[in-house]
Amino acid sequence: MEGLLKHGKALVISTTGGPEQHYKSTGLFDAYVKTTNGFFKPFGIQDVEYTCFFAVPSIGDERRNTFLESAYLLGKEFFT
Repeated sequence: MEGLLKHGKALVISTTGGPEQHYKSTGLFDAYVKTTNGFFKPFGIQDVEYTCFFAVPSIGDERRNTFLESAYLLGKEFFT
């Protein structure tokens, strides 16, 4: 099957409710990355960049604002 999206890359930004250590030590983050890679391949996306912001509900507003700024910059720079 030929891919439908010709630029061949994707930026995936996600959030979690728990701490990074939990998601990485239990293999949940790796499983998410593998599942997402499998989703994009039929569309011709081979280059997938992941960013995950962990523990969003339990951090303060200042940290959440940092996440939002980071997400904005990642999106802005990704397709330039």
